[in-house]
Amino acid sequence: MNWNPITKLPTGDERKMLLWIEWPECSFWPSPPEPVIGWWKHGPQTFAFQQYEFANHLVKAWAEIPEPSILTTKEQFISELKALLAKWDAEIVAEDHFIGYAECGEDVRMTVTIPSIYDKETGEWIREWTEIDLGRSINKEI
Repeated sequence: MNWNPITKLPTGDERKMLLWIEWPECSFWPSPPEPVIGWWKHGPQTFAFQQYEFANHLVKAWAEIPEPSILTTKEQFISELKALLAKWDAEIVAEDHFIGYAECGEDVRMTVTIPSIYDKETGEWIREWTEIDLGRSINKEI
């Protein structure tokens, strides 16, 4: 993580930041410096956290918090799904289960097909052909 000094203010839109806060000396409640999640407020050019809207005087350093993007998550999921399909030489197909009926897609079913593997040298089946009906949807409980 790269900490930036308060003398170098961020640019760009409002966003979450990790802020290094140093509280003023107080004899009643001495507080050590601490990191907090806060915001960069682009309009007034100030940091904010908790109930403090203008907190530049408390912030000694700041760091960007990388936000995961939906595209990155989607790409990672698709990559892992493709790797699983490749491992099993499988395919997923979504088809209209009752062709000719006007359910407007209510009967679309997903099926995973895994082909069989036959060893010609030994004359034995290594893996049987398998079809898995996923129905309309699948979740982690299956």
